[in-house]
This record gives sequence, C-alpha cells and structure tokens, in this order.
Amino acid sequence: MTMLKKLIKEYGGFQEAIDLVGEKCLEKFCDRVYAGLCSEYQGAGYIKNVQWLLRHFYASKKMTLSSLFLTQTEELNGKNLKNLTFYTCYYSLFNALLSNLTLTPYIDIEKEHSNPAARQRL
Repeated sequence: MTMLKKLIKEYGGFQEAIDLVGEKCLEKFCDRVYAGLCSEYQGAGYIKNVQWLLRHFYASKKMTLSSLFLTQTEELNGKNLKNLTFYTCYYSLFNALLSNLTLTPYIDIEKEHSNPAARQRL
C-alpha cells in the first residue's frame, strides 16, 4: 500500500489534490517525501530530533503568519485599499512557501556565518 493510500485511509480529504495533479503523480510525490524523511531519521540522535522539532515550530509560525496576512488581504480588499493588498498577498504567499520549504527533508538548513574570519576557521 502506498503512502498516499494510507493517508487517504487515515485522514481522507485528498480528492481535490488528486483531481488537480492526478493520483499517480501524488503517490509518487508522497512516496518520495516519505523516503526522504526515512533516510533523514535513519540513525538519528537527539540533536536531529531537536532540529526537526524546531523546523516544525518555525514552519507553524510561518503558516500562522501566512493565514494572518491572507485575512488582512481580504479585509483590505473589502475596504478598496488595493494598493496595500499586493504586499499582504505577497507576504502571505512568501510565508506559506517558506513554511513548506522548511519542512522539506532535502534542504539542509545550516547557519552560515557572515563573518569572513569565521568562515576561514570552518
């Protein structure tokens, strides 16, 4: 049973996504993300668990900001302040994208020092 079938059985409500991209494409994506997360947690220790806990906290914060910006966009649009709706819509989409990218197992999030001397020591 593919990961998508397990998700549909457990949670349901994926029909709209299946209609948009097709079941085969969605199954392939779910299996690929699941395999990436499995390889990420293979032999993971305490630090890896803390890192993913922080990733989920950060992603939740960004998704909440995204919904707040979208609500603000709808409110501004109702008051005919269309010059401001562009910015709030942009920040809503940006925060939603950043939230999704943060939870992608293929992107390694590491802090890079802006100090050139610190980079040489690494």
